[in-house]
Amino acid sequence: MTHVDHGLSPSTASIDVAVRPLDRDVVLVDTAGEIDLATHRQLELALSGALEPPAPGVLIADLSAVSFLDSAGVNALVNVQRRAETTGTELRIVSANRHVSRPLRITGVDRQLNLYGDRAAARE
Repeated sequence: MTHVDHGLSPSTASIDVAVRPLDRDVVLVDTAGEIDLATHRQLELALSGALEPPAPGVLIADLSAVSFLDSAGVNALVNVQRRAETTGTELRIVSANRHVSRPLRITGVDRQLNLYGDRAAARE
């Protein structure tokens, strides 16, 4: 995993992101920590990088270990969703916890994204 510290306290500005192929046509991006104004770009870059040619058929963003998601993080997911659509990739978000599902639901973005309760469901 890559640890990014933006010079703020770890509780407000750290994120761990790991990108790995699960098989020939599925890429997983595991994310842990807080996705906010200081860290959202790291998530967006990792997800966008996974869409570089040859783009996978499925890109899974597992946010199960995310403890905070603000509007910058929500916007990053929407941006990646738009990019995924242009590459023919299906973006699947694992939003198993309230820290992720609540902001997506409140903003209405839950209706735009493909959300799954766990990684196994997202992989099927």
